[in-house]
Amino acid sequence: MIAEFRTYKCAAADLDRLAARLRAAAVPVLADLGAQVHGPWTRTRTGEGEMFYVVHWHDTAHMERGWLQFARDSRWIEAKRSPIPVTISRDVWSV
Repeated sequence: MIAEFRTYKCAAADLDRLAARLRAAAVPVLADLGAQVHGPWTRTRTGEGEMFYVVHWHDTAHMERGWLQFARDSRWIEAKRSPIPVTISRDVWSV
Protein backbone atom coordinates (compact mmCIF):
# COMPACT_ATOMS: atom_id res chain seq x y z
CA MET A 1 0.00 0.00 0.00
CA ILE A 2 1.09 3.57 -0.73
CA ALA A 3 0.20 6.49 1.54
CA GLU A 4 0.49 9.87 -0.16
CA PHE A 5 0.49 12.85 2.22
CA ARG A 6 -0.50 16.01 0.35
CA THR A 7 -0.11 19.60 1.55
CA TYR A 8 -1.79 22.55 -0.15
CA LYS A 9 -0.97 26.16 0.73
CA CYS A 10 -3.22 29.02 -0.33
CA ALA A 11 -4.44 32.40 0.82
CA ALA A 12 -6.32 32.09 4.11
CA ALA A 13 -9.40 33.55 2.41
CA ASP A 14 -9.43 30.64 -0.08
CA LEU A 15 -9.00 27.81 2.44
CA ASP A 16 -12.69 26.98 2.99
CA ARG A 17 -13.34 26.96 -0.76
CA LEU A 18 -10.32 24.72 -1.34
CA ALA A 19 -11.44 22.20 1.30
CA ALA A 20 -15.00 22.24 -0.06
CA ARG A 21 -13.72 21.55 -3.59
CA LEU A 22 -11.70 18.61 -2.30
CA ARG A 23 -14.73 17.12 -0.53
CA ALA A 24 -17.22 17.77 -3.34
CA ALA A 25 -15.14 17.00 -6.43
CA ALA A 26 -11.78 15.36 -5.73
CA VAL A 27 -12.85 12.76 -3.15
CA PRO A 28 -15.63 11.25 -5.30
CA VAL A 29 -13.35 11.02 -8.34
CA LEU A 30 -10.52 9.46 -6.33
CA ALA A 31 -12.93 6.99 -4.72
CA ASP A 32 -14.14 5.93 -8.17
CA LEU A 33 -10.50 5.30 -9.07
CA GLY A 34 -10.07 2.98 -6.07
CA ALA A 35 -8.19 5.38 -3.78
CA GLN A 36 -9.13 6.16 -0.19
CA VAL A 37 -8.93 9.76 1.00
CA HIS A 38 -8.53 10.76 4.64
CA GLY A 39 -9.00 14.40 5.58
CA PRO A 40 -8.88 17.20 4.84
CA TRP A 41 -7.40 18.86 7.86
CA THR A 42 -6.92 22.61 7.70
CA ARG A 43 -5.13 25.31 9.61
CA THR A 44 -4.69 29.02 9.18
CA ARG A 45 -1.52 30.94 9.84
CA THR A 46 -0.95 34.64 9.35
CA GLY A 47 -2.45 35.27 5.92
CA GLU A 48 -1.89 31.69 4.76
CA GLY A 49 -4.13 28.65 4.76
CA GLU A 50 -2.93 25.07 4.73
CA MET A 51 -4.88 21.94 3.87
CA PHE A 52 -3.60 18.42 4.44
CA TYR A 53 -4.98 15.06 3.36
CA VAL A 54 -3.80 11.50 2.80
CA VAL A 55 -4.57 9.32 -0.22
CA HIS A 56 -4.10 5.55 0.04
CA TRP A 57 -3.31 3.69 -3.18
CA HIS A 58 -2.75 -0.05 -3.77
CA ASP A 59 0.78 0.47 -5.16
CA THR A 60 2.90 2.92 -7.14
CA ALA A 61 1.41 1.89 -10.49
CA HIS A 62 -2.11 2.44 -9.14
CA MET A 63 -1.09 5.90 -7.86
CA GLU A 64 0.50 6.96 -11.15
CA ARG A 65 -2.42 5.66 -13.23
CA GLY A 66 -4.92 7.15 -10.79
CA TRP A 67 -3.53 10.68 -10.98
CA LEU A 68 -3.48 10.54 -14.79
CA GLN A 69 -7.12 9.44 -14.86
CA PHE A 70 -8.02 11.98 -12.19
CA ALA A 71 -6.62 14.87 -14.26
CA ARG A 72 -8.75 13.78 -17.23
CA ASP A 73 -12.00 13.27 -15.31
CA SER A 74 -14.74 15.65 -16.44
CA ARG A 75 -15.94 16.22 -12.87
CA TRP A 76 -12.50 17.42 -11.81
CA ILE A 77 -12.06 19.53 -14.94
CA GLU A 78 -15.38 21.24 -14.18
CA ALA A 79 -14.44 21.83 -10.52
CA LYS A 80 -11.19 23.53 -11.56
CA ARG A 81 -13.00 26.10 -13.72
CA SER A 82 -12.98 28.30 -10.63
CA PRO A 83 -9.23 28.46 -10.01
CA ILE A 84 -7.74 28.66 -6.54
CA PRO A 85 -4.02 29.53 -6.48
CA VAL A 86 -2.21 26.85 -4.46
CA THR A 87 1.24 25.50 -3.83
CA ILE A 88 1.24 21.71 -3.59
CA SER A 89 3.76 19.38 -1.99
CA ARG A 90 3.56 15.68 -1.31
CA ASP A 91 5.35 12.86 0.45
CA VAL A 92 4.82 9.23 -0.53
CA TRP A 93 5.33 6.32 1.87
CA SER A 94 5.17 2.58 1.25
CA VAL A 95 3.45 0.43 3.82
